[in-house]
Amino acid sequence: MRRRFVILGLFIAVASSLGAMWMQSEIVLATPTDALYEQTPQAICNGTADMRAFLRSVGFTNDFRVMATLRDEAFSRRYYHVRVMPGMVAALRDKLTTAWVEGRFNRAVYENGATARVKRSRNLPSWWNLSDPPAADHIMLDHGGAANWYIVLTDSGDTCFMWVGH
Repeated sequence: MRRRFVILGLFIAVASSLGAMWMQSEIVLATPTDALYEQTPQAICNGTADMRAFLRSVGFTNDFRVMATLRDEAFSRRYYHVRVMPGMVAALRDKLTTAWVEGRFNRAVYENGATARVKRSRNLPSWWNLSDPPAADHIMLDHGGAANWYIVLTDSGDTCFMWVGH
């Protein structure tokens, strides 16, 4: 008799678990996912001022030209295409990697690692350089374990910045 109650209890537990998993999967499948991708990136007003403030904060005061700026609210990202003089790329890289961690708590720089690669999305601008040309240098600046900036530097002076909000 006691054995029957144990078997009945196990059967009810298994049936309830399967029912809960089925209900949860139905709820997940019912949520709309396409709405996230329907938003298209838009131009950033005063994108040049944003870049100027960031580059000055890391100590880069040389001339640069902002080619394009976009914000993508769906992924909480901002994209900046900046051109610096080819001779200044090394100085920019140096300023980015040293000033980011200097005097700051819990900041790190990752260079050309697997973590420095950004996952592709449909909303990535066409000019965002994620293919790995031989002259490209990928850098990720993080603060407190969360990536803030993804940067791609090329010897030609074309530089792509992506800021990620959390």
